Amino acid sequence: MPFVPVKYVVRYGLRRYLGAVNKYCIDNVPTTDPNWGKCYTEPGGNPAIYIYSGPETPACQRENTCIRYNINLVLRTIDVLFDHPAKQAIISFFSIRAHTVIPTILDQRPGGILLPNVNEDQFFWFFPQNIFRTVTYPYYDPVTNLYFDVNPYTITRGDVYTVRWSGSVLTNKIFLVHHDAMCNNCWSMASGLIMWLQEASPFAIIKLRYEEWLTHKELRSNFGYSATGIYQSGWNAQDMIRAMKEVYPDRSWAVYDDREYTLYIYNLDFDDIPEGLFNLLTIASVVVLKPKTDAEAALKWIRDISSYFEQDHGGQEEGKV
Repeated sequence: MPFVPVKYVVRYGLRRYLGAVNKYCIDNVPTTDPNWGKCYTEPGGNPAIYIYSGPETPACQRENTCIRYNINLVLRTIDVLFDHPAKQAIISFFSIRAHTVIPTILDQRPGGILLPNVNEDQFFWFFPQNIFRTVTYPYYDPVTNLYFDVNPYTITRGDVYTVRWSGSVLTNKIFLVHHDAMCNNCWSMASGLIMWLQEASPFAIIKLRYEEWLTHKELRSNFGYSATGIYQSGWNAQDMIRAMKEVYPDRSWAVYDDREYTLYIYNLDFDDIPEGLFNLLTIASVVVLKPKTDAEAALKWIRDISSYFEQDHGGQEEGKV
C-alpha cells in the first residue's frame, strides 16, 4: 500500500517563520492586577495556553487570547492528530518553536513545548534522557537526529525553545502533547510543522472533532481520524459513503476514491470544491451524490477544507529572526 505525505501546522499564539519577540503573556504580577494573564499573541493564530488552578480569571481568558486550563498535569494531550487502528502512519519530521515560562530542564525533559507523541505517556520517545543537564545550546544529537536550542533570540518575558527532528517512527496514533510539568500560573505559545506519512486509500473529507469521530461506531468502523479533515482513510469508498449518509445527512462532505480517482460530493456543487483539493488529489471525475441544498453547511465545509491549503508555509526556518 503506498503512503501519502500529511502536514499539520501547529499554531498556538505564534505564527510560523516570525521572530515574534513581543509575543508573551504577563504572569509575574499579582492576580489583582488587570494585566495579569494578558497574552500578546499573533492575530489570526490560535490562542496561547494558560495554566492556572486558582479562582481568578486571567485577562487572556476574558479577551479570548488563550485556552485556559485549571488543572495542573505533568503531560497534557492537546489534540489527536491521527487515529486509525487498522492503518499505519510514519512520523517523519517536526519543527516546533515555543515561547514559555515553563522550565526546559525538568526531569531531563523540555517543558512548555507542543510536540507530537505516539502515546499519552509522560516520557517523550524522541528525547534522550539525562542529556539536557549538561549540554550547551544549540545542541544536536546525531544518534536521534534531534536539534534543540534555548533562547536563539530574547523575548520580553519567558524563554524561547526550538526543537527539530526527522526520522521514521511507525505508529497508528499520533497525539499533540504539552509538557505542563505540574506548573501553575504558567503559559506557552507554539508554532511549527509536523509531518507524517500514512497509508493511501479512500478518504472521507470532512472536518471532525475527535470526540465526534469517537462517538459514532459507524465512522470508526469505516475510516480513521485525521485532524487535517482530509486524510481520514479507510478501505472502501462505498462503505464510507453509506456511513456518512447515515451519520451526517444534513452536513456537507466528500469522499475520494483513490482507486477510481473519483471525488464524491454531498450537499455540494462542483464550484464549491477548493482548487487546492484538485492540486492535492488526482481527481479524474466528480460525482454529485446530493446537490447543494444547505448553503450554510456547504460554506462551513469549504472554509474547513480550504483552511488546510491556506496555512502559511515557506519563509524563514523555525527559531530564526
